[in-house]
Amino acid sequence: MSSNNVEMLINIVKIFLNNESSITRDVINSHIEKQCGNPPFNMLTEGDKEQALKSLLSVYSVWMNQKPTVLSDNKDHIEWLDDNRKKIDFAFWDRYQAYLEKSKNLPYKVISSIDKTTDTVLKYLEDPNRKGEWDRRGMVVGEVQSGKTSNYTGLICKAVDSGYKLIIVLAGMHNNLRSQTQLRIDEGFCGRDTRINQNEDVISNRFGAGLLKEFSVGRFGSMTNSLEKGDFNINIARSINFDLGGDPVILVVKKNASVLKSLINWLKNKVKAEVGDKQINNIPLLVIDDEADNASVNGKA
Repeated sequence: MSSNNVEMLINIVKIFLNNESSITRDVINSHIEKQCGNPPFNMLTEGDKEQALKSLLSVYSVWMNQKPTVLSDNKDHIEWLDDNRKKIDFAFWDRYQAYLEKSKNLPYKVISSIDKTTDTVLKYLEDPNRKGEWDRRGMVVGEVQSGKTSNYTGLICKAVDSGYKLIIVLAGMHNNLRSQTQLRIDEGFCGRDTRINQNEDVISNRFGAGLLKEFSVGRFGSMTNSLEKGDFNINIARSINFDLGGDPVILVVKKNASVLKSLINWLKNKVKAEVGDKQINNIPLLVIDDEADNASVNGKA
């Protein structure tokens, strides 16, 4: 019964917090204490109240009060998003946004924060439809556990909607971390369980955002899956038929030298086989380094 009351308390406090202009630990705690003056919450223990506080802090405090800092070199960057926004069908983002609201029960202010943050980062990326060669690099700095995965999943959705064709996520040094990250991206972006079938959109393997039947998104391919052994494998990659630059393709890979070398060589060889050139041209690529503080790539290379 206590756990049910804690959950009920959390949901009621969320309603009141949506009317607050600034959400801090003290504000959350004040609403909890106010509710605990009345039945049935007056029967909750200090441990129960602490549990509710931690749950609400995980949703609100970092999201609402810690704005990420974007570090970027604007040399040769051409502003593009504001002028093109009305032309873009944000189908993946719209579905993800609804998933956060309906399935994850995130409050409006939190989802709005994700929307604004991902828009800010997307603006710093280059227009995927820009002709010629371009290269954009930067870093987003935020607090630990500040909804990082939810933010870059939202960014992936918007980037694919905008025209990026190849998404590579560097997801830690170990199989279990890579697998966990892939599962979160499967839920929010892919909408299907890649452990069952990586590239077939069938009802039996839909989950996460894919269960929202009212949304229709475009085709895409996944070259990895959320099994612990689901990292990039060149033999499996060779068996999956797709054209680079056609439907968008996503890979979630370990930050491991042998895996990355294998991936780069496969991409070069695939491009050479398709167009006779080892340079990957006309394929807008977004690389997200989920562990930028650990064995980061050389930004000057």
